[in-house]
Amino acid sequence: MRYQRAFVLKDGSRCIVRHAAPERAAEVLEHMRLVSGETDFMARYPDEILTPDSQQRAHLANVEADFGEVYLCADLPGVGLAGVAWLEPVAPLERFCHRAELAIAVRQAHTGRGIGRVLMEALEECARAAGYLQMELEVAAPNLPAQSLYHKMGYTVCGRIPRALRYRDGRFSEIYYMVKPL
Repeated sequence: MRYQRAFVLKDGSRCIVRHAAPERAAEVLEHMRLVSGETDFMARYPDEILTPDSQQRAHLANVEADFGEVYLCADLPGVGLAGVAWLEPVAPLERFCHRAELAIAVRQAHTGRGIGRVLMEALEECARAAGYLQMELEVAAPNLPAQSLYHKMGYTVCGRIPRALRYRDGRFSEIYYMVKPL
């Protein structure tokens, strides 16, 4: 799905949210490696992001052509890519076609400015346009800022998985499933 919209952040600065064009594949992968190294809340470690640029480029081209999926970039003037987000169907089956799952990843240097909120708003716009009736996400239990945002956006916890994430140092983290009807 194609998308582009300008948003105003909490500090009054502009943020352009647009679909991730295929030519941004390397930039998106580098962003994900950086974010994955900044926090324990991501699903992967940076060294587990092994997708070749060419494969990511093909994936972004497929997403761009698919009305039921979107991959977004949040760009700040003078900074560039500060966050990404994506939305996809839970499953390609009729009984699941009303549900979409989403994820966002914002660079730590830019958290607290409202980038996560504008990415969530953009994803909800895209979800409604695609005909989804429910949005779903997973969040690590210790990620209190993300949980706060999701609650403010109308998401509720509907389930928990204890010991869902296992870190290399042996620690575990619970994840919460959150949903929002549209």
